[in-house]
Amino acid sequence: MSVSTTVKTTTTAVVVPGLTADMIPAVIGKGGSNIKKVKSHAWRMWDSHDARGEGVGENKPKLRIHFEKNEKDNTVIAQIETESENMRKFCFHSLKKNAEILVNKKKRAEQYYHHVFYGKLNHAKIGQFLGKKAKNMISMLDDIKLELSEDYGDDVMNILKYVRWDLKDVPVQEDYTDFLKKIETDKNQTMITHTDCENLQFVSLKFTCKDPNLSVGPQFDDMMHRLYFKIEERLECFCIEEQKEQDQIAEALNFEFDDFGMDMDMDMDMDMDEGYSPESPTSERYVMPDSLAGTVVNMPGNKTPR
Repeated sequence: MSVSTTVKTTTTAVVVPGLTADMIPAVIGKGGSNIKKVKSHAWRMWDSHDARGEGVGENKPKLRIHFEKNEKDNTVIAQIETESENMRKFCFHSLKKNAEILVNKKKRAEQYYHHVFYGKLNHAKIGQFLGKKAKNMISMLDDIKLELSEDYGDDVMNILKYVRWDLKDVPVQEDYTDFLKKIETDKNQTMITHTDCENLQFVSLKFTCKDPNLSVGPQFDDMMHRLYFKIEERLECFCIEEQKEQDQIAEALNFEFDDFGMDMDMDMDMDMDEGYSPESPTSERYVMPDSLAGTVVNMPGNKTPR
């Protein structure tokens, strides 16, 4: 059972093994999600240790963590603030375990080349863009792989032939300028559709290729360069078709009808067919001229008397 004691909060600065200065955002995580996991793990160890009666009579301590980067040594320094020495140790242990996961993840990521293209495409047209069973995408990649094999040979293609792709719809961006800026500042991302319009529908097309020895980087870049023009051409076709469709819609909606169902803009000098009525000329009885009296005349729909 914990006994209430007054202990001064102290801060300890420690270097987190394996982390480099550029990894601080990953350590913290989006919205602080990663650092919350670190603290939760430390709390669980403290609770378990205290529940077994192995604590030192501490109240449940507070825990704060701050990070600093050492540019000179390219390291990450964690400032652990707590009044409990045990909590300080649990926190550092949790940080080290988390750092190992991040470092291994970074090493795996470094074995892959990747590039993401963004382009304007109505999300309802994604299936048409890909084709049945992604036939259009597969055909486009096969054409480029054939070109590359002629230029670089089998050794390079044994790696590039396993390039994977993933197409996703991108939510409508409230701030298109900020969205474009993020893409332009990342060397592994490219905006294909250059436009200042907002509230457009975009898709992302990501290509990845595993290369543990990082031996075909320039060839992968060449592949992405060729893909850029292929994708741009395909998206342009969809853009043209969509514009034609919009023009047809506008033309159809611009049509006006008068009371007779005719276009009011049409300048036509013609009699209107008012439809059938008992008084119409087609309903008048045929009157035989006197000169044909006594002659049998076959009228449409009548049978010749026998």
